[in-house]
Amino acid sequence: DLGKEIWYQPLAVAYHAEHGSFNQANAKALMTSSAERFIKKWGERLEQKHLENPHAYEPHQQELQFMRASDLRARDVNKANILWLEQAAPNPENGSGFGRAFDNLGMVAELGHRITLVLQQKISASWCNKKCRDRITSLGVEMVTGDWQEYVDKNIDFYDIVYVSRPAIFQITYKKWQEVYEKHSFALIYDCEALWYKRDQLLITYLQDEKNTHEFPGGVEYLGLDNGEMDMELVNLEINHAEEFELNLIKMADSVIGVSDREKEIILDLLPETETYTIGHIMSIEESRVTKNTWHERRGILFLASFSDI
Repeated sequence: DLGKEIWYQPLAVAYHAEHGSFNQANAKALMTSSAERFIKKWGERLEQKHLENPHAYEPHQQELQFMRASDLRARDVNKANILWLEQAAPNPENGSGFGRAFDNLGMVAELGHRITLVLQQKISASWCNKKCRDRITSLGVEMVTGDWQEYVDKNIDFYDIVYVSRPAIFQITYKKWQEVYEKHSFALIYDCEALWYKRDQLLITYLQDEKNTHEFPGGVEYLGLDNGEMDMELVNLEINHAEEFELNLIKMADSVIGVSDREKEIILDLLPETETYTIGHIMSIEESRVTKNTWHERRGILFLASFSDI
């Protein structure tokens, strides 16, 4: 009302000493007179903004009313309540796209939307310790560490948007989204990151050219076979199947996000009606570390992966 911002520290802990400023004998009278003064000052505002008593609702709606009461963003018609599913806690230090996932969470939270992050894999201290979890929640993001399916079944009708990241995660969860959509409609955003089948196509095309085999003296493994044992007909069949499946996942979504404009172009070429956007992963690199050599001048090791599975 005064036009000022409210700043808060989500890691702060408050301790309340009951009746610490007055004795228990006077507590009821003081609370009654304080309630009267509060209503006199804020009564009109309460009538306009305050939610109805949650206890007037049946148990399930009561829980949803508590959720609405807990966060002003949940009641702002210009903001969305977003249920965000990730494979694992987006710890930027773990690579494999989790830095991008963390940045995406931060960008959406900064826009003022209310986000609940649920995880397909159980969280562990070795993957994301308390410092990591505090870093996520300090974005203004609620993080649920229990069973994501139980949470979805119980609370899906609170959310306007479901955000699912990565093809593998959408593949094993899309039936759940179809199931709960019958109970409550929502918009589904699918962050496909990259077209995974396209990577495989490029790798196989490269390997089929004998001029390139010397680039991989140790061999390349695909479908459990190294490049000397591959049945290319079987490999191409598998990649075509992967392409079909990924495109079918894209068709299920209301909006699709890719990691580059190239992916966006491919999606729109194959599925022109798709609402597609690009969100890359911006990383700062010290000028002194930027190589001056062209691609063909470079020699040595080029490592495009992570050590997370070692």
